[in-house]
Amino acid sequence: MTTISGVIVKKLDIAEKENGSIVKVMENSNIVGKLEQILISPSPPGTIKAFHVHSKQNDFWYALSGNARVVLYDLRENSQTYRKTDVVFMGDWYDKKTLFIPASVAHGYQVLGNRDLVMLYMLNHQYDTAQEGRIPYDDPNIGFDWSIKQK
Repeated sequence: MTTISGVIVKKLDIAEKENGSIVKVMENSNIVGKLEQILISPSPPGTIKAFHVHSKQNDFWYALSGNARVVLYDLRENSQTYRKTDVVFMGDWYDKKTLFIPASVAHGYQVLGNRDLVMLYMLNHQYDTAQEGRIPYDDPNIGFDWSIKQK
């Protein structure tokens, strides 16, 4: 669950079979809109792919393997959660889930653990760098602490 309006975290339905399992990553693409592109991105342990935001593109994510701490920051001025930050953990250590990120919600992630993260991205528009804004990971307006705290 997330506290940012329009962001959807969905626990996946995993059908266990005697010869393996089936994970239903997406059943209804109406959440994302028309799918125009599917990408896979591997990232090594410790990587921080810091904040970026798309003006038109909705993202639908699934961690194929590895683990991530995803950080979201709402930049939609008309949103009830404008300038709110939230965190979603995804991957092998956590319940299998998908994450829908609407356009104009800044997002980034940090790879956790000692394995590569392999993230599947499903997009409603072709990826276009001209429609993407970058925000430094340490932007003082967001003020997110990326350090890992030991317990």
